[in-house]
Amino acid sequence: MARPALALALWLTWTVALAQAPSAAEVAKQASDARHIEAAFIERVARIADVPAARIRALLPGQARIAERGPWLAQAIGKQIRPLGQAEVGAILEADLARRKSLAASRRR
Repeated sequence: MARPALALALWLTWTVALAQAPSAAEVAKQASDARHIEAAFIERVARIADVPAARIRALLPGQARIAERGPWLAQAIGKQIRPLGQAEVGAILEADLARRKSLAASRRR
């Protein structure tokens, strides 16, 4: 009696594990989506700050991950490029919020 129950439990565990594991194509799609979302964010910040996107990308650290890039970038632009007005800082923070929401939505797909 214990063997059929064990077999059923193992089969259910295996089935659930397979259902939750993303395929290589799904992982690649998520990575591609994330790159596009990040690139769009940089372009948006560049338009807000009225500087080339390459200058905004140059402000970002190479390896470090910054969860909330908006406040960090607004401060870096203000220190290294030019002072930003409150409306510009607000627009950058809004763009960062949109970026984070888009990233979260792309992970749920």
